[in-house]
Amino acid sequence: MLKRTLAVTLLLGLALGASRAQQAAFKPEFEAWGAYAASFKATVELFAGHELKAAAFSPDGQWIATSGPENALTLWDARKGEKVTRLEGHADAVTCLAFSPDSALLASGSADSQIRLWDVAAAKLKQTLVGHTAQVNCLAFSENGEWLASGGADATVRSWVIGTDKSLAHDAGRWGARDGDTASFTAVGWSGSTVLGGTDRNSRFRWERNSTSPNSISTTSSRESVVAMGALTGGGYDYLARSGGSIEFTDANHSSSHSISLGRTLVGMAIPSHSMVAWVASASQLHVYPLQFAEPKDNDRMRGRRTGLQQYKALESGLEEIITVACSFDGSALLLADKTGKVEVWTTDTPRPDIPAELVAKLDDMLPRRREAIRTVRAAPDGKLVAAGFDDGSVKLWDRQGEVKAVLGGAGKPHSLLQWSADGRKLLTWDGATRVAIWQAATARIATELTLQGKVAALSASPGLEYLVAGTDQGDVQVWDVALRQVSRKLQGFDEPVKQLAWSSDGNHIAACAGKLVRAYDVSEMLELPDNSFEAPLLLGFAGDAVAVLEGKQLELRGWGDEPLKASHTLAWSRSPETQFVLRGDKLALASGRSAAVFRTTDGKLVATVSSGADITALDFDTDGRLVTGGIDGQLRFWKLP
Repeated sequence: MLKRTLAVTLLLGLALGASRAQQAAFKPEFEAWGAYAASFKATVELFAGHELKAAAFSPDGQWIATSGPENALTLWDARKGEKVTRLEGHADAVTCLAFSPDSALLASGSADSQIRLWDVAAAKLKQTLVGHTAQVNCLAFSENGEWLASGGADATVRSWVIGTDKSLAHDAGRWGARDGDTASFTAVGWSGSTVLGGTDRNSRFRWERNSTSPNSISTTSSRESVVAMGALTGGGYDYLARSGGSIEFTDANHSSSHSISLGRTLVGMAIPSHSMVAWVASASQLHVYPLQFAEPKDNDRMRGRRTGLQQYKALESGLEEIITVACSFDGSALLLADKTGKVEVWTTDTPRPDIPAELVAKLDDMLPRRREAIRTVRAAPDGKLVAAGFDDGSVKLWDRQGEVKAVLGGAGKPHSLLQWSADGRKLLTWDGATRVAIWQAATARIATELTLQGKVAALSASPGLEYLVAGTDQGDVQVWDVALRQVSRKLQGFDEPVKQLAWSSDGNHIAACAGKLVRAYDVSEMLELPDNSFEAPLLLGFAGDAVAVLEGKQLELRGWGDEPLKASHTLAWSRSPETQFVLRGDKLALASGRSAAVFRTTDGKLVATVSSGADITALDFDTDGRLVTGGIDGQLRFWKLP
């Protein structure tokens, strides 16, 4: 076995994720896309040793499967570069391979028209799938691993229910015929429950999984082959790559599509799950294309302009003629294979800061439907749901499996506040003006609605949502009884507009900030606390029984009485007017632009920094201690902290 190491340094995109199990638990709209790698170390293992017809890389990065001219396939340990076993049973050459999302199953398709499912850990045949009448050319598991799509030379795509022998034939029929010949399927993929199929005649088909007739067809007379297709998991678009060098993006409603020519022959393309980076293989090179959505800085200047994709880097591999490019689930490992039997495995273990903004492709110019930005994020105290408020005024609720459980409201102003009740059963929404609604999370119906008085500039609620405290532009501090829908009393106010309010998690104290003046109040008596006033430009909230305030880089924890100043820490952070912040327990997160930093309030120490793929517009901590960020691109990202 020949081994050698190739070091390559480049800037490229990789998804920063938690463990494989955590990532698999969430669907694209819910799970983190992550940040990007500043450098990439390529460890090249040349170990296949036979002419290759197909190769596949397991999503967990542990296994490689290869097949040659013989009627068998070989399973390799990707990390050790060692042969594990040889799997036999097909009656003809194995032409395509695919691993399930959990890496437990390996599917092999053959010129004998059969598909075999193998138990990877046991290295044993699990099931034989019979249905195609000609060679099987391509395979793809659905994202949830419940279905397998296969495409063949018989002009059909079949979808199989994993664990059964049931399948449905999606026939291209007359649409697949060209020049008196029937097209052969060369690529399959999934977009949710929609089956995607592409042919060697540059035709594209979409079927609902339970339908035999295509619901969308795109045909040409071109001799190009479709080499890859699937969905951008988080971008709301399907993609298709052609051998002639073009990539096509189609929006979720299939109402518009846009093609980009990369100017080179393509043999394959891989996009890591929850990432926006395309790895495109051509001859002996690997090309890196960031696919990140970007906000145009000047809409008038950018309007009508089509920038397309900007290649970030071209890498020379040690291979002669690449036939396969694949990646692990989180993008931290890549596989390249050529037909001479050489395989390269590239891995990274470096920190992952963001790609420079000037190198990000502006797909917004090409794809006209922009996602709404997330303006508020709040994780429920019971850990069951996460709420996010969008620019269009809607609030989406996700469960821990990543399913959208409800959409509240919409077609209004972005919400300035989302707040859960302590038991996680109710959610308060405030539109930033006068409308406050308290929703039952289980039914997604409004339980209580009230209209605030005056120009309210800040709002907070008690842990049980029984009371609200509202601060106005006139400096008033009002306490509302939610059940009675009226102001029950007014606290001593300010001479300036109230810009921030906070209610302690134990419900015992309220803090208010106007200008640079902060006051604290005892809830039981609804009175000011003695020695409660001090100057600070930013109130962050309550850290235990102390009020946390920030001035420049100085974080102070203040109480009242004989020892008002409890602690003072200097943070490694420069606050800007656009700084987003959240304080939960002993963790403080500050975000500006695409960067965020997490500090401990107990000692001011930096816990972690993250760099997102889009400007951070909202953040919170969930019950698992992860940082949750909402982006201007409409995506939620979850960051595992040390």
